[in-house]
Amino acid sequence: MTFLRKANGVTLVELVIVIGIIAFASTIATISFRSWVIKYNVEAQTREIYNDLNRARSNAFQQKKIHSVIFQPSGYVMKTYSSQSEPTAAGQTVLRKTGLKYGLTMKSGAALNADISDYGPTYDIRGYDALGNFTLIVNPYDAGSAVNCIVISKSRVNLGRINGATCEFR
Repeated sequence: MTFLRKANGVTLVELVIVIGIIAFASTIATISFRSWVIKYNVEAQTREIYNDLNRARSNAFQQKKIHSVIFQPSGYVMKTYSSQSEPTAAGQTVLRKTGLKYGLTMKSGAALNADISDYGPTYDIRGYDALGNFTLIVNPYDAGSAVNCIVISKSRVNLGRINGATCEFR
C-alpha cells in the first residue's frame, strides 16, 4: 500500500507566475500614476497663472497703479509701477518671481509662438490690458487636464481647455 503525501509548499512555477502578475500590475499602476501627476501639475500651474493674472488686474484698479505680468522661458515676474500713466524701468517694483515646471506656448490669432520671452499683459489703472487678445497654453496640452489654457483679452482673463486650435472656456 502506497501513501500519497500532501504537498505543503508552492512550486517554483507558481511563484514565478505570481511575481510576474505583481510586476505587470505595478507597471500599469506606475504609468497611470505618472500621467495623473502630470495632469494634476498642468492644472495646478494653469490655475496659478490664472490667479496671478487676475490678482495683477484687480490690484491695478484697486491701487491705481500699473501692474504687469512678464513671462520668461522659465517663469514669470509680477511688477508694479509708480507712474499711473507710463510704465518705466526706473519706477518699477518687482512683486514676485515665479518659476514654472512646464513650458508655455503663446497663441496670438492663428499663430503659435513657443518663445514668449518678455511678453505679457500690462494692466492700466482701470484694469485693462492695452494689447490683450492672446492665449497662453500650458504644455503638455495633451495631458488630459481639465484646464490648460488662459485667454487674456483687454478686459478679462478666462480659463479653459484647449480643443483643437481654440481654448474653450470652463
